[in-house]
Amino acid sequence: MTIKRHLLLSLLRWINNQPLKGVNSRKRTNFINNFREQILNTESYRTRLVSEVVKKDDKGNPIVLTDELGRKSYDISEEDQRNVASKLEVYLNEEVEIKTTGKENKVLAEFMANLLEETTYEFKGKEADDYDEWYKAFEEVAK
Repeated sequence: MTIKRHLLLSLLRWINNQPLKGVNSRKRTNFINNFREQILNTESYRTRLVSEVVKKDDKGNPIVLTDELGRKSYDISEEDQRNVASKLEVYLNEEVEIKTTGKENKVLAEFMANLLEETTYEFKGKEADDYDEWYKAFEEVAK
C-alpha cells in the first residue's frame, strides 16, 4: 500500500500524540520507527534545498534575519523561496510504500487500520482531510 509522504508525516505526528497504553503504545513506537528514515530524509532534503539558496555572509554562514516580532528566518529571495516550496511540494506528494507483507508489517498495518477506525479523537480542518486520506490508505488492510 502507498500513501503520500506528507500524509505519512502528518499521520506519524498524530499517532505520536495519541494516548495509548501497553501493547498499543509499543505497536505505535514500532510503526513510527519503521519510518524514522523517511522522517530524517525529509528533513535532510528540506535542509539541503534551503542551504543551496540561502544568502551567506563573508564567512559562509547563512544570514539570519529577525523581524519586528523577533521571529528569525533565513535570508532567501522570494523567487528562491518559491522554488524551494515548489520542489518540497513535489517531494512531499510522492507516494511512499507502507509494507503490509510479513507478519510484523501486517500486524502493524492492521493496528493502524483499527486505531484509525476506532479513534474517538475529534478531527477538524486540514487534520480531518488528512484523516480521511489515512483511513482510505489503511481501509484495504482492515478487510
